Amino acid sequence: MMKGKTPLSEVYYVRCSSLNYRWNDNERIEIEYHHDHVIQRFFRKLGFSLPEYSYKELDDYGTFIFQTLDPEISVYELGQQLKTCYPEAEEQLYERLMAYLEHLEKNEKIIEQLPQPK
Repeated sequence: MMKGKTPLSEVYYVRCSSLNYRWNDNERIEIEYHHDHVIQRFFRKLGFSLPEYSYKELDDYGTFIFQTLDPEISVYELGQQLKTCYPEAEEQLYERLMAYLEHLEKNEKIIEQLPQPK
């Protein structure tokens, strides 16, 4: 293990508490995004047709990961569960899982990493 790297058994993620999501007809999770920026509201008042809400559907892996996120389940345990349900995901499992979780945290802002206990 490299110095400065936290073991995956000590990394935990949770869904953001302010997040709205729903199950769609395809039995996948859809994340709701609220578009309420000043510019968007301004253009709506001018009569432009800008949606106030949009939805992004997660794929099967994303839905599984999202519904499994729990403050009691580490990234390592999440990877083990993912490997059990989707054996084809075993190749480069943890590299891809960490990249996906970091994307959901930093870009999509729908999950957050719990702070590490000292």
